[in-house]
Amino acid sequence: MSSGDVAMLPVFVILRRILLTAWLASHAEIPFARQIGSTYTAGTVCLAQAFLDGEFLTIPKAA
Repeated sequence: MSSGDVAMLPVFVILRRILLTAWLASHAEIPFARQIGSTYTAGTVCLAQAFLDGEFLTIPKAA
């Protein structure tokens, strides 16, 4: 993978997390979605903030 590809990995991970959060919200009638929804959403918010702060899945530069 090129360094540009690797740099995009955090974008795809956070996008998937946001999509799963939306799915949980739109399927509140499913017990599983109700069971994990609030915890998963709170985790997504924390990860999104880390992403915006540039601290999510950062890859150290080679020395």
